[in-house]
Amino acid sequence: MSTRVVDSQFPQASPWGAQGYALIVKLHAVEGMENALERLLMSVVEPTRAEPGCVFYQLNRDIVNPGIFHFYEVYKNRDAFLAHLATPYIRTLLIALQPYLAMDNEMVFLSPCGAMHA
Repeated sequence: MSTRVVDSQFPQASPWGAQGYALIVKLHAVEGMENALERLLMSVVEPTRAEPGCVFYQLNRDIVNPGIFHFYEVYKNRDAFLAHLATPYIRTLLIALQPYLAMDNEMVFLSPCGAMHA
């Protein structure tokens, strides 16, 4: 599984003129590692929420399949998202995740509709 982050793999801002940069990241835990993965993922929540470009950052665990986690993330813009990826705690997380993931994560990029608020 790859944790390499390359800016060009992330879409540019919305072509519709919407403000903000949002995404959902889906992660699948290795069976038996669900709680350990949750602890690891939670370790970046508060520092991320404190980033100046972070509008909203929430970790969620699937009710039906507790081995699946979803981050819902909203940033002021693409540059704020790229700054988030460059933080030491996210760089460390991307390396530390490897033994906990059953497959590559999935990322869906969204364009916020309407005004953003936290």
